[in-house]
Amino acid sequence: MPRQILAAVYYEFVRFIATPTPFREIKDQKEFQQIYNVSHSTLANYKRLPNFWGDVKREFDQWAKENTPNVMSAMMVKAIMQGDSRCAEIWLKYVERFGMKDESENTGGQQQPETQITAEQQDLIMSAFGNFGVLTEPQNKPNEQTNV
Repeated sequence: MPRQILAAVYYEFVRFIATPTPFREIKDQKEFQQIYNVSHSTLANYKRLPNFWGDVKREFDQWAKENTPNVMSAMMVKAIMQGDSRCAEIWLKYVERFGMKDESENTGGQQQPETQITAEQQDLIMSAFGNFGVLTEPQNKPNEQTNV
């Protein structure tokens, strides 16, 4: 295959790997191989390239940014319809910068976003993903037991 086609297949494979499984148009790697007429070893070699996982992360970050409005919408609905105070708090922090310190005087006029999230906030985000259909199965913590 010419280099240009291999490069195009590489970037399609990066996009495929970066896209969460429930949102993929191509269901698995075997189907990807058939559609793009590439071998398993070619895809395995792509995964070993030094920039592959960095390319996947950049592509996933872009996908995630494009879906942030949907996640925020799901959280807003939960805050309004179910009265979920934690979703309301996260909404206010995200949209209104509620409760965040203005550190502009310490950072040369640039406000720094909050970078740490608590375990509770992570649980809420995962719950929002579940409500939006991103997660199809509940994610249990290692020390949680499920009632059957």
